[in-house]
Amino acid sequence: MKRRIFSALQSVDQSISGWSLRVFGEKKGLIILLFHSLFKDQSEIERRLIDPQQAITVTHFRRIIEYYLQHDFRFVAPADLVSGLPADHNHILLTFDDGYYNNVRSLPLLREYQVPAVFFVSLNHILEQKKFWWDILFKQMGHQGSQLDRQKKHLKTLRNVAIEKWIKEAFGEQSLVPESETDRPLSVEELKDFAREPFVHIGNHTADHAILTNYTADEVREQIKTCQEGLTAMIGQKPIAISYPNGNYNAAIGTIAREEGLQMGITAMTRKNILPLSLNGADEFRLGRMVPAGNDHLIRQCQSFRLDLSILGGVKNLYNQFQ
Repeated sequence: MKRRIFSALQSVDQSISGWSLRVFGEKKGLIILLFHSLFKDQSEIERRLIDPQQAITVTHFRRIIEYYLQHDFRFVAPADLVSGLPADHNHILLTFDDGYYNNVRSLPLLREYQVPAVFFVSLNHILEQKKFWWDILFKQMGHQGSQLDRQKKHLKTLRNVAIEKWIKEAFGEQSLVPESETDRPLSVEELKDFAREPFVHIGNHTADHAILTNYTADEVREQIKTCQEGLTAMIGQKPIAISYPNGNYNAAIGTIAREEGLQMGITAMTRKNILPLSLNGADEFRLGRMVPAGNDHLIRQCQSFRLDLSILGGVKNLYNQFQ
C-alpha cells in the first residue's frame, strides 16, 4: 500500500513539474542525488545477483548527468559546500552509498563530463570483503515479496552484529562471501586507486553500515570514528561528509559527526536544499537528497527534483517522522 501511494504521488510530481517550472520557476538550490549500484545494462539487473534498488545502469547515469548539464546545473564536491555555493546558480551533488566495486563504472563518465561524485564507504565491508546483508536477503528471498519486505524492515531495527548473526543462521556463513563483481565491495587497493581519481571523493558511511538510530551514543561515535580513522589511513585524506546508513539521523548523531571532524551529513529526507546553505549550525548535517530510479520516466524524475515543493517529498518526510 505504502509503495503504491508513494508511486502515485511521484507520478503527480512528475506530471506537474514541467508546468510548475514554467509558471513558478525555481529557487536556486542544491540537488543531491543518491545512487547505490551501477549496473552495466538491464541484463545484469535481470540476473538478480543483488537487490537492484534503483536499477540504475551506466546509460541511465549518463542521461542524468546530461540532463543537469543541459539545464545549467553546476556539479559540486563536498569541499565546494564548505567553501560556500554561489546563491545565483543551481548546483548538483552526485552520491553513491555503500562502496560497491561496480561504482568504478562511473569513472569514464565522470572523466568525460568532468563532474565530481562522492562515494560513501562502509569501512568493514571493504576490509572484510563481505556482501551487504540486503543483497543476501534479496538473493535468498527475492521471490517472496511481502515476506522479504517484512524481514528487511525488521532487520533494519537491529545492530549490525545481530543482523549478520541472523543472516549466518538463516543462510550460512558462506552467504556473506561475494560471488562476482556485481555484488562485491571495493578492495582496499581498489579504493586507494579510486580515491586518487580527481573527480572521486570518499565519504564516511560508518564502520559497519550501522543504522545509527539503533545504537547508543558511544556506539554511534565508535562507528563514525572507526570509519573516519580507517579511511584516512587508507586513502591519506580525512572525509568531510557522512551519509547516514538508511538515512537514519537525529540531532545527537549530527553533533557526534561534527565532533569527529565531519562537516556535513546527508539524510534520506526527500527534498531540494534551497540556497543559501548555512554551514555553521545543524542544517548541514541534515541535507536532503533525491533518489532516481531507472525507468522510462527518468528525465521527468530529473525535472521533478527541481521543484521547490514536492508532494511526494512532503508526504514521505512526514511519514518517516512517525516511523
